[in-house]
Amino acid sequence: MRKIMALAIAALAFGAATQANIDPSKYTVTITVESASTHYTETGATVRKSTPSILNPNGGAKVRTTGFSSVDVIFVAGDSRYKVTSAYGSLLQPGEYKMKFNKHYVDILVPDEKGKLHSRKYEIVAVEKVSKEVPQH
Repeated sequence: MRKIMALAIAALAFGAATQANIDPSKYTVTITVESASTHYTETGATVRKSTPSILNPNGGAKVRTTGFSSVDVIFVAGDSRYKVTSAYGSLLQPGEYKMKFNKHYVDILVPDEKGKLHSRKYEIVAVEKVSKEVPQH
């Protein structure tokens, strides 16, 4: 029990230390979030045979599916539209955010309900050029 408490305290302290070291000046790219959605992907199922009982004299099978949730975000930065995903990401509301690139990932600054900024990491899934058409008169 002590090891679990020590691990929990260490995880909280590490999280607080990493959140406290966010430098907003390093997030130089302004993005416009167009949409965000959550998805649940089933990865398998567990089947257990139940024993016969008064309510179910023949027994039966109980099926429990397993899977994970993820967040997909689509945003525009400059002349490109990005689709990014994260298993632990925030469901961003449409609007403007600050971001920085981090290899195959992006770090987006997201304010919490109290206005404190947090960095959320998303993996880049797709990039496409946005055409800037001039309207014809």
